[in-house]
Amino acid sequence: MEKVLDINGFANVKENHIIGRPSLYKNSEISFSGTNNAIYFGSDINLINCKFTFNCSNSLIYLKGGCNINNLNAIMHNDCVFYLGKKVYLNPSTVGKYILMLSEHKHIFIGNNCLFSTGISFRTADAHLIYSIETKQRLNSSKSIFVGDSVWIGQNAMLMKGAKIHSGSIIGAGSVISNKEIPSNSSGGGNPIRVIKNQVFWKGNCTNKYTQADSENFLCCNNTENIFSYDEEKYISFDWLDELFSEKISALEKIEKIKLLSEDKNRFAKF
Repeated sequence: MEKVLDINGFANVKENHIIGRPSLYKNSEISFSGTNNAIYFGSDINLINCKFTFNCSNSLIYLKGGCNINNLNAIMHNDCVFYLGKKVYLNPSTVGKYILMLSEHKHIFIGNNCLFSTGISFRTADAHLIYSIETKQRLNSSKSIFVGDSVWIGQNAMLMKGAKIHSGSIIGAGSVISNKEIPSNSSGGGNPIRVIKNQVFWKGNCTNKYTQADSENFLCCNNTENIFSYDEEKYISFDWLDELFSEKISALEKIEKIKLLSEDKNRFAKF
């Protein structure tokens, strides 16, 4: 077992790999019970009240950079990849933690510029097995979870195996999404989730302290930053990402491949 409780402990990791360093490492813990796992820290990352647990070997956490990572518990199992894009906003409130459970060599991908409320959880697998009485075949295969760029997810949403949310979309508070694909610039909600409206976009201003004048000023928005369009040549499918993350290569080799991912705005736009 290798455990890192403070920034000085990074240098003591021998059987696993930590590349880069967070700018701030506060009330956090990284523990390894296997070997050949890796964590990649990009620039300008603050890790606050987080716990990363590797109950495995050959898994990877890749943190792109430019964000405060608060109250995040990531539990890794064998041959899994957790990717967090740049400039992702995680609400620092302690009302609810972010829980990520990566199991059965499946992955979680979160793109750039996403906005997350509190208490959101991710699970790539059911905890137990389900079989057909007739065929005796397994019915609940594990699947990876993908979130594109500029996705807003509301409080206490649950993203389960097979969730695919394309860029620019909105997931309502308390929603449950499993084996479902949400197209770009759509809003979805409910349990199970359904698409409520297409052709929408969101803006990250917080309305809590708005005056009447503020509300009137924002009745219209001409900022098209979170409006996406499909480009066949630049589109990266989530299925292709799944294959990339699942390649039978080391965690360090996966880091080098992941660095080559396109940063084009419309890379995960699909309608």
